[in-house]
Amino acid sequence: MRVSAVAIGVIQAVRMLARRITAHRISIMTIKAILRNGSIEPVEPLPADWAEGKELLVEDGESANAGNVEAWARELDAAVSLVAPEEHDRFRKALDDLELESKDAVRREWGLK
Repeated sequence: MRVSAVAIGVIQAVRMLARRITAHRISIMTIKAILRNGSIEPVEPLPADWAEGKELLVEDGESANAGNVEAWARELDAAVSLVAPEEHDRFRKALDDLELESKDAVRREWGLK
């Protein structure tokens, strides 16, 4: 499979953005659990690096979902603000170029060009 220079540019831009987001992201581990007889019991394995006595923050699963979406949106906005406007423009152009290149390839494949 041939990867075009445009596709490579898009991949590089996405990797750069991912590194910036990861570098500024607060790590949150979510574990599903149920309340049974007054105790919170996990329904899936706990991370191996969690030690006995580790303090945890527990949220109601129903109310936490709306908050998670809002927190995610704030986190994404903050991460995007770290990227210079010229990088946004370069990324948009690379995506546009990739779309045109893809359409041209399909037209050639179908014998339309």
